[in-house]
Amino acid sequence: MKRMNAATRVARIVVATLCAVVLAVGLPACGRSSSSKSDSATSEVSSSTEIPTKTLTFAGFDFAIPDHWQGPSSKSTDTMKYFYAGTENRPPLLMFTANSVNLDSSKADFTSELSSVQDGLIKSKSISGAKLVSSTDMTIAGLPGRVIQYSGTISNMDMNLRSAIIIDTSNNQIACITLSEEANAETSYSGDFDAIVSSATVSSAAPTTTTTTTTPTTTTTPTTTTTTSTSSETTYEDIYNEYTQKLQDATPGLIDEYDQEAAANTDGVTGLATICDKKISKLAAISTEGTEKMAQLMYTSGSGSYQDYEDWATKLSDVYTTEAQKITDAYMDSAM
Repeated sequence: MKRMNAATRVARIVVATLCAVVLAVGLPACGRSSSSKSDSATSEVSSSTEIPTKTLTFAGFDFAIPDHWQGPSSKSTDTMKYFYAGTENRPPLLMFTANSVNLDSSKADFTSELSSVQDGLIKSKSISGAKLVSSTDMTIAGLPGRVIQYSGTISNMDMNLRSAIIIDTSNNQIACITLSEEANAETSYSGDFDAIVSSATVSSAAPTTTTTTTTPTTTTTPTTTTTTSTSSETTYEDIYNEYTQKLQDATPGLIDEYDQEAAANTDGVTGLATICDKKISKLAAISTEGTEKMAQLMYTSGSGSYQDYEDWATKLSDVYTTEAQKITDAYMDSAM
């Protein structure tokens, strides 16, 4: 396989990060406030040593995460971890992503790789009207890194985002930490983000090992997200058609499940919202699997450019949003 240029080598990090942001932010909420204020978390809260933290071991790094961040959520995978402060599947959200790339360990300057990830995030069609606010190169966990702050619109919500990019040549990977929060939210979690980035250390655990040390929490990994090998003759359109059909086929059954569980609900609107979120999460798992297959096609077969991938992934995300809205409509009908 021929050696990829810097932009192509780091494209998968942009793919992973954007998938995390768009799927998490784009998931329709069921009867939840999108800008509720947390009494226990403010932008200054992480500066206090009295705030308890838990340790996330992910991709060969240890991160100290304030306890008011819940997770990893049910949508997490081995290469993506989601945490939320408040309601799952709604901002504010913390996302940890890591993918293998071919890095030159003899290099001392990784500006081109850092800039490629940054440009991919800012210029992506997934974030409308994206604007770079700041970009600062720094050492993170003793490794080359960069923290960027940017803003834009995702799923019709004005968002503020911060991403920390870490170049890990010893394990041939680039890791990203991203905070996404609504621009008009009453509470900012940027202090938490800074504290988490500052807390990063290289772990003795293998990069593929992901653990969370905290009060026992049940973490469910969607069984539908297993990515199978993609034939060299497969096209983006083939994958799009396959997963569009899967999403459309799954929706009626999920609505039936919602109706049955809603009929037995004894927890009022809150219970209905919880049932709705669980059904929509099943759709999100299907959409994620389809997107991962498209990414695999780009990486392994050389079919199409990153732009081709993004165009088709966005189309699939639109189908997912349409189908998820049908479940939300069922919730709204039952909650009236």
